[in-house]
Amino acid sequence: MRRTITKNAAALAAVILAGGCATATLATNSMGGNAAGDAADETAAKVRTQAIDCSEAYTTLAMNECLAKSLAQANERRTQYLAAAIERYGDRPALSQMINASDVAFQAYRQAECSAVYDDWKEGSIRGIMSLTCRIAMTDARTHTIWQNWLTYPDSTPPILPAPKRTP
Repeated sequence: MRRTITKNAAALAAVILAGGCATATLATNSMGGNAAGDAADETAAKVRTQAIDCSEAYTTLAMNECLAKSLAQANERRTQYLAAAIERYGDRPALSQMINASDVAFQAYRQAECSAVYDDWKEGSIRGIMSLTCRIAMTDARTHTIWQNWLTYPDSTPPILPAPKRTP
């Protein structure tokens, strides 16, 4: 039974790391597969959606889901700030392309860094939490960098968007 639970948790963490946000109940007991970083074997888990109250997320699976939701929020905010930066410099296409290219590079860096974190913790059930926490922190930092470099002014002019807050 314990081995099945461990396999189920590994498969669910793989689905979450691959971008799944609404997870909680696994529909099968024969989970197989091994997640390496963000690589998820989508056939490893059949997941049913179940609402989780993140203020009462005390299990690893619930914490993973809540962190995946937080990561989605952080990514949405980063996308919003990036779009505003590109729009601001729309009259300078080369600069807009460079801003966009820097974000593509950031995503590759975040993938590599947080996959390494996942790998470091791969023996424990906390691996998904550690990787998701890494992704959220890096995404928040990137959003702040976009804001600071591209959406503020050197004088007292108010910024185009407010300073981004940390993702809860």
